[in-house]
Amino acid sequence: MSVQTAKCEVRVGVIKVSKFFEDAKSNGRYIANKGDSTCVIAADEQQLPYEDDCMALWVSASVCHPVSVIDSKDLTLQLIEVQDFLKIPDHVQLVLVSGILEGMAFMPRNYSVPGYEKWIDCVRTKTLGDTLEELLTFLEENPQEQKFRLPWAISRVIDQRNYAR
Repeated sequence: MSVQTAKCEVRVGVIKVSKFFEDAKSNGRYIANKGDSTCVIAADEQQLPYEDDCMALWVSASVCHPVSVIDSKDLTLQLIEVQDFLKIPDHVQLVLVSGILEGMAFMPRNYSVPGYEKWIDCVRTKTLGDTLEELLTFLEENPQEQKFRLPWAISRVIDQRNYAR
């Protein structure tokens, strides 16, 4: 995957996230507020900007919304909480819902789970955008569901759709 700007294209190999735990100033002006996150995107770690290294090729995203921060040595699965999901931009929500649905479709298919085709047909009755809207409405109308993980909420929405048929 790559990111294209007006002047160049950068292959995304690493994204460095910085979270500010206090207001940050540079040359007397604020560059970040407490709680802000910034991201720097580069092809590899050697291309990340350090100190005054102007020879590296990188893109700075001054406004970014990290879904979760994972130590590079800890590559365990990170499940997103519904409360965190509700705080991120809708285009990122779409990507997460798509990935979760893909995973939910992959597992039963590979293990020949009965009812798989019916479940897939049920998922396909609506677009991804409609599914996200349905999920957000479900979570708003059922706040008790927000204490569960996101895949649970998505499966509840699909199950409700199935029973409504």
